[in-house]
Amino acid sequence: MSGHLALLLHMHQPEYRHPETGVPALPWARLHACRGYLDVPFLALEYGAALTLNVSPCLLDQLGAIAVGATDRWEQLSRVPAEDLTEADRAFIRARFVHGHPNLRSRSPRHAELCRRAAELTEPRDLRDLQVWSNLAWCGVLLRRHRLVRQLHRKERGFSHDELLALVDLQRWAAGAALHLWQRLPAVGELCFSPRHHPILPLLIDADHARRALPHVDLPEFRWPIDARLQVVEGRDAVTRWSGHRPEGMWAPEGAVSPETITAVDGLGLSWVGSCSGVLERSARGGPPRTDRPWSLGSGAPLVFRDRVLSNRLAFEYTDRDGVTAAAELLAEIAGRAVTPLALDGENPWEAFPDAGAALLTALFRSGRITTWSAVAERSPLRLDRLHTGSWINADLAVWTDSPQGRQGWRHLRRVRAAWEAAGRPAAAWPHLSAAEGSDWLWWADIPRSGPFEALFRAHLDAAWRVISPRGG
Repeated sequence: MSGHLALLLHMHQPEYRHPETGVPALPWARLHACRGYLDVPFLALEYGAALTLNVSPCLLDQLGAIAVGATDRWEQLSRVPAEDLTEADRAFIRARFVHGHPNLRSRSPRHAELCRRAAELTEPRDLRDLQVWSNLAWCGVLLRRHRLVRQLHRKERGFSHDELLALVDLQRWAAGAALHLWQRLPAVGELCFSPRHHPILPLLIDADHARRALPHVDLPEFRWPIDARLQVVEGRDAVTRWSGHRPEGMWAPEGAVSPETITAVDGLGLSWVGSCSGVLERSARGGPPRTDRPWSLGSGAPLVFRDRVLSNRLAFEYTDRDGVTAAAELLAEIAGRAVTPLALDGENPWEAFPDAGAALLTALFRSGRITTWSAVAERSPLRLDRLHTGSWINADLAVWTDSPQGRQGWRHLRRVRAAWEAAGRPAAAWPHLSAAEGSDWLWWADIPRSGPFEALFRAHLDAAWRVISPRGG
């Protein structure tokens, strides 16, 4: 093996469906299904690229629900004739249908104009064009080959309501088609998984372990290693049942690991656990650590570490460059290495590419140099005497712990988790509690426009609390 790229693309969205209504609070699972969720496996299969696709079980559930009819408010308002929109509907469309990376608007002067003038749109024809473009712009490599999408791009303005309905119906098809393509991917590559609701495993095991990298952090006591293992087992089993393939590896959510994380997954038959070279750099001694081989702590699953610099280059730096040139640069960079593991979000980068990543992904996938993370794990391991506790963000856990809002979130979570334990762990509360343990809610805690995330976090906790204490005690 020489000059190969072990490419892991991580597909994840948090549980957006409200626990009471079942309605998704945000549209991102549906919209990304029109791009990365569909395009990545389609291109990998088309060119026989041995891609490693990481599947988040809570995203699987949402895509399955969309495929059979689940609708978010963005889709619901897309299905209302522009002439029949209420003033509240029009206000929502003007404020919230201008979403996504600015490069989504780069292919259409009409779309750019609508977004620029969104606050003043009143005419039904303008509002309907915005309804269409807010969905059409998300269509990626595969959907752009569809006759309807080609027609709408050529037309650019003056869309009919029937055309809008056909487009939104096509998105529902895309969600189901993406799942079908994911199931086929092991024919050329592999599926791996993340725990059920994408929690930060070291913090579930013991939130105080954040202090290993950040001594000043002061979190409320939260120490539930049983939750970490249960999330892992449920995640592995969900992907196995859905795909018919037992995944060999696990991408730790946000690459967050600790020594106790490896202990928590011991005995589950994992061939590898994935993390980031930033964690490895703070773990190993004696020069720049290698990522072309797995690392072993002496027991438990070995670790495979992504190359942080090249992963971030692919995710963030190539978006405005010629894709063929960028791919050639990346492959030239790794030519002298046996194999280089990369891991990055499998959906977010392609939103920023004007061509949805078509040129770059095609050049990489047809190169014949893509291999799996399991192929890295099969190489002779190196010995790791100690494992740093951290994530792929700055090799620490600050994002989820080092803000007043984040600490308040941990206090809420601790209260409900302790009550669940005292109540004898009623099974009906666990799906809500495990959803609240997901990483995304506290990641957004100190970020502007985090309102929907905070509301969903509290809704999941409230749903668990109603099971634990139905009379509100």
